[in-house]
Amino acid sequence: MSFLRNATRGLAAAVLLLSMGGWASAAELKENTADIKQDISIPGMAVTIKRPGGETGCNAANHEKWDTTKGGCSNTEYMKENAQVVSIASDEYRLSIGVIESTTLTANVRTKDGQPVGAGVPVSWSTSKGYLSASSSTTNAASQAIVTLTTPKGTPKGPTTIAATAKGGGTSILVVVANSTAISGLTAMPPTALADGSSVITLRATLTYENGQSVGAGEGLSWDTNIGNYTYAETVTNPNGQALAYLVSTVPGTAFASAIRDVPTLAQVNFTSPAPVGPVIDSFSVKAGARGKFKENELGFDYDIAYWAADNVFTWSATGADRFELVDQYGQIHYSGTASGVTFGNQPIGGWGRDGQYGSKLYLNGTAGRNQSLTFTLRAYKGEVMVTKQLTARALWNSCGGGCST
Repeated sequence: MSFLRNATRGLAAAVLLLSMGGWASAAELKENTADIKQDISIPGMAVTIKRPGGETGCNAANHEKWDTTKGGCSNTEYMKENAQVVSIASDEYRLSIGVIESTTLTANVRTKDGQPVGAGVPVSWSTSKGYLSASSSTTNAASQAIVTLTTPKGTPKGPTTIAATAKGGGTSILVVVANSTAISGLTAMPPTALADGSSVITLRATLTYENGQSVGAGEGLSWDTNIGNYTYAETVTNPNGQALAYLVSTVPGTAFASAIRDVPTLAQVNFTSPAPVGPVIDSFSVKAGARGKFKENELGFDYDIAYWAADNVFTWSATGADRFELVDQYGQIHYSGTASGVTFGNQPIGGWGRDGQYGSKLYLNGTAGRNQSLTFTLRAYKGEVMVTKQLTARALWNSCGGGCST
């Protein structure tokens, strides 16, 4: 014990001299320093002596220990041993099939008693689908460890489990890889067509992913409409991410055509009533024949008594007609009925009506002994639908001084 007392006295004296005069050199301090195997406490003085291979002076309440690699006190080892991932955040929780998408994953790390771990704590990562930028990462100063999850084309749809674990424990989250497509556009060309069962409205549906990229070929959809029917409809997209459908109708009205991909997308189109189908006049002609000599496109009249001369023969044929009218250029109807022709000869031009034959505009606009060009119109009806055909003939107004002999 005498050796220990002498060493203590020497050390105390050296410290006292250094504090009083400041003249002791480092070499002198070293000469007065012994290799002590226990701590020494001197009243009124703070003395810390570093043991070889040991440490003192670290904050045990903060789980600090001497770190020879850092040359100081550190609680990193404690944090590593007791760190646990308490939560994981993802920038995106829904990723699309068929395109390359990625999301940033952030693990928040705390000790078991809820304290931030700071930087340098390792975290291990795993995923059930896709690829992680790293299988492990270390925390930053904010106690967060970060990696990136990427889902390439062809990643199966469904929930993806991402787990993050520190030495003291971990947790996981779900990111859904979904068929997250939508119909981004539905057009109709033309938007209006006849409701005749053959006029076509072409509908084009365009499918895209949530990020606006085309889905390409093979994505399915369905079609519906409240009026008409589809003569052909593509139920999967072509390489441009589009599908076509062809809509016709025999019923007039507004149609709400829809392309359906999870939910319907509507296009409003209109079918209008077609014009009624009328008859077709195949032929219309006239010929006249005084004394049995008939000439095409000629007419004969007796101007003296306002008669048709013998004979003026109108003939016609029509498909789909149920009645006819023969009208002169002044609007007077000379025949109405279902026959395929009519002959006028030795009869009043205007009939025996209120004005008599002398009141006919056809007669009033004629000139005795003169040739005249006259136009007649044939009206052919099918129900209320009418079609017309005209002819022009050379007419002779004969004047025989009281009546022409036939």
